[in-house]
Amino acid sequence: MSLVAVSVVFLSLTVLALFYQLTGKLFVRMDRSKDSKPEKADCASKGASDVPDEAELEEEVAAAIAMAIHEHTNIHDRESYIITIRRKN
Repeated sequence: MSLVAVSVVFLSLTVLALFYQLTGKLFVRMDRSKDSKPEKADCASKGASDVPDEAELEEEVAAAIAMAIHEHTNIHDRESYIITIRRKN
């Protein structure tokens, strides 16, 4: 009985390991195919003058990340850490 249980666990772990390896290779292949796509056409030639360049986008992303971290870690109310237990009368 224990031999069957150990073999089932070992077999399932082996199947999971193979599954994770194959999905990892699949995602790497998908990522490589994204990189090989041709570059976008120049935005200035299409008349899109209000399209931000890469440096502006990086600054906006950094600002959004900083704001999200600030909102997540900013504690306005210290009472959220206090548990109040009242006795019923």
